[in-house]
Amino acid sequence: TAAAWTTERSSLLREARDICTAWANFLREAGAGVLHNEIALKGEHGGLLLHGKADCLLKLPDGRILVVDHKRSSASGRRERMIRGWDLQVALYRAMLERPTEETALTRLVAGGAQIVTAYHMLRDGTVLSDAQGGDVPRVETAGEDASVNAMDHLAQVLAEVGAGTIHLNHADDARTFDKDRGIKAYALDNTLVAAFSIPETATEEDAQ
Repeated sequence: TAAAWTTERSSLLREARDICTAWANFLREAGAGVLHNEIALKGEHGGLLLHGKADCLLKLPDGRILVVDHKRSSASGRRERMIRGWDLQVALYRAMLERPTEETALTRLVAGGAQIVTAYHMLRDGTVLSDAQGGDVPRVETAGEDASVNAMDHLAQVLAEVGAGTIHLNHADDARTFDKDRGIKAYALDNTLVAAFSIPETATEEDAQ
């Protein structure tokens, strides 16, 4: 409540109003109805039991289910990752809905044939990003044919390797490679402890196992 925070508080309130107004406009133009916010999901993919929370589930006029994750950033970085097929998060939401381990009214809806579309709502600029499945939804920007194709393939590869007893350690230059080739900021690798277990750039493949 101190006077020094007046400007900051006003800025946050203005940002919140802008975000809510943009989101309301999107819902109205898309004709979308809100099914649930912060919904817990449980399911299976590649032998892994998954659980998480989806920020928002919408039902489109044609019966499709739009799974939305809100991100407090602008669209540029996420768009690049999706175009390159290296996005993973909402693809796992879709997997949990299509292969649930706990039946709910929503999973029954999906089992009955409702198609799943996944998207990100970028709060800083109001952009809603999806892959080709959401390309016909008003105000949705299509970012690539399949935003998760490479990420899901890589996940399957890693699961197979771990199942066979092989674990690959990170190389020292992985963060740079992830950013350049996949559009992923590998924040977890920017850590002293993690760096201590990273393989030097000159190491061979055998050294990394």
